[in-house]
This record gives sequence, C-alpha cells and structure tokens, in this order.
Amino acid sequence: LIKLYKNYSSSNFNPNRGYINHINLPRIRWINKAINLLPDYNSFIDIGASNAQFSEILFKKGFIKGCAVEINPTTDLLNFSRQKSDFQLFQGLIQDFSQYKECGFFILSEIFEHIPQGDMKNFTKK
Repeated sequence: LIKLYKNYSSSNFNPNRGYINHINLPRIRWINKAINLLPDYNSFIDIGASNAQFSEILFKKGFIKGCAVEINPTTDLLNFSRQKSDFQLFQGLIQDFSQYKECGFFILSEIFEHIPQGDMKNFTKK
C-alpha cells in the first residue's frame, strides 16, 4: 500500500492533494496490516473519504467494490464516483447511511477528531 500511496500522491499532484503526506504513511502501514487479515478483497466503505485517495488505493490493492460516506465531497471524490461504476458515494452522515448491510472492510482515516467525545460510543456502535 505504501508504494501505491506514494505513486498516487506524487503522480496526482494538485492543490487539494498536495505532495505525499508523510503523516499518512504510518496510517497506511496499519491499514495494510488490517487488509492482510481479510480472506478476500470484496468490498469496503470509506467513511470520511475526503478526496478519494484511500478509496482509489483500495481499488488498486484489489477490492471489487466500494462506497464512500462523506458530508462534503470534494471535486476529486465526486469525479472518482462518476468514473468508477463499482463505487458509490453517499453524501451525508454515517448515522443516515444504510446502503451496505455487510461489508468486508471499513476505513475511517480522518474521522475521530470530528466526533464529540459524548457521541463516540454511539458512533462506534453504528
């Protein structure tokens, strides 16, 4: 995943994405460990998908279908959802999302800092 991320970030430079975000490298290592525990790469949900960078990387890793949940989709995320037929974008809150009843992998790369501490238990339960 780190190689995919570095290729993605450096080859797709624009003002929204910037260069390689070295803060994401440790996250990617943990994401890769979690992915390697999966029996297959069937489906994923990217909660707080931002600019679709992790969604795109998961597809390159071999996932078959995916979905993003994002309150305020960026232009990159909107374009990615239009170009990728096996990827759906849900604009809104995770509390309102009920599209996938089962999913093999959930990614929440930059979400927890936005959840009020008093809501964390309900959020993680959902």
